Amino acid sequence: MNPGQILSWVEFLAALVAGLCFLAAMGGRAEAERPARIAYRVQWLALAASTGFLWYLLFHHQFRYEYVAT
Repeated sequence: MNPGQILSWVEFLAALVAGLCFLAAMGGRAEAERPARIAYRVQWLALAASTGFLWYLLFHHQFRYEYVAT
């Protein structure tokens, strides 16, 4: 498993947690708002990191990764 796949899983799980926590916060559970905000930030940090990783692979011609070669 490469760093791009790990970051993609982190993004997915953070988005899932953020969505569920924001839903709970809208339903009246005020204590769910803080974890929702943290998960949302984690999601975007992982997205920025995976974007940077992909750009690194593309600009350094790392063709051992399939999504760079195709």
